[in-house]
Amino acid sequence: MRQLLFIISSFLVLLVTSCKTHDTPIQEKNSIIIQLTDNAPIDTLETIFKKYDLKKQKLVSRPLHIYLYTFNPKKIENQALIIRLKKLPFVKEAQKNRTVKNRN
Repeated sequence: MRQLLFIISSFLVLLVTSCKTHDTPIQEKNSIIIQLTDNAPIDTLETIFKKYDLKKQKLVSRPLHIYLYTFNPKKIENQALIIRLKKLPFVKEAQKNRTVKNRN
């Protein structure tokens, strides 16, 4: 009986931990969060910054038009790319992607 209980509890732990790891982690040093205007040409960003391998990874917030992009840090530094992005009229904000930590 104890063995059966151990096997079931082990299976449940495995199941729970595997469900939490669906998204592949994106390295912070090569990712940027960009907020665009309502009518922004989303695909144009990738074309403009093609030489830096800028690629949209996912939509972070639909109502706020916030997207997560990755780029090649060997071709441009994070801050230099952010400065260039902010010069575009359809980019409201651009910032480094950072891990959110608890305040406690």
